[in-house]
Amino acid sequence: MKKLCKLLLVIFMFLGIYTYIPKTYSYEIVTFDEEVNTDALLLVNPSNDEILYDKNKDKVLPMASTTKIMTYAIVVDYIEDLENTYIEVKQTSIDKISGLGASTAGFQYHIGEKFSALDLLRGMMIPSGCEVAQILADYIEDTYKIDFVDKMNEKAQMLKMNNTIYIDPH
Repeated sequence: MKKLCKLLLVIFMFLGIYTYIPKTYSYEIVTFDEEVNTDALLLVNPSNDEILYDKNKDKVLPMASTTKIMTYAIVVDYIEDLENTYIEVKQTSIDKISGLGASTAGFQYHIGEKFSALDLLRGMMIPSGCEVAQILADYIEDTYKIDFVDKMNEKAQMLKMNNTIYIDPH
C-alpha cells in the first residue's frame, strides 16, 4: 500500500510540474473577412513589434480624450502614494480649460478643496474630466518643477509613438 501511495504521489507531482512548464505562443497575421468599422487601426505584436493588422496607420486623427491616458501614465510615474497624496483644486487650473467646451467631472465647483490623487484620477478617467487633467498636470509641474506636456511627449517617444504630439494634458 505504501508503494502504491508513493507511486501515485510521484505521478501527481510529475503531472503538477508538467502543467507548470512554460509554453511558447505564436501569433499569426490577423485578417478580417469584413471591413473594420474604424477610421484607423494598428495592431502590433508587443514581443517583436510585428504589425499584425493596420488600416490607415499613418492617418492624422484628433487625440480627443485618449490624451488623458498619457496624463494618467505621467501622474502615476510621479506620485507614488495616490491614496495619501492630496491635491488642492485651484482656480488657475480651472481657468486654463474655461471656454474650451471641454467635458468636466464637476471639480470646478470645489475650488480650494483637496482630493486624493486617486480620486482625481478617477474623476479624469471615468467621466473624462478635462479640468482634473489640468489640476493634476499643474500639481506635477509645481511639485517637481517639470513641464508636464514635455514629459508626455518624451514618454510618447519612448513608447515609439512617433507620430504623436501632445499639446495639453486633456
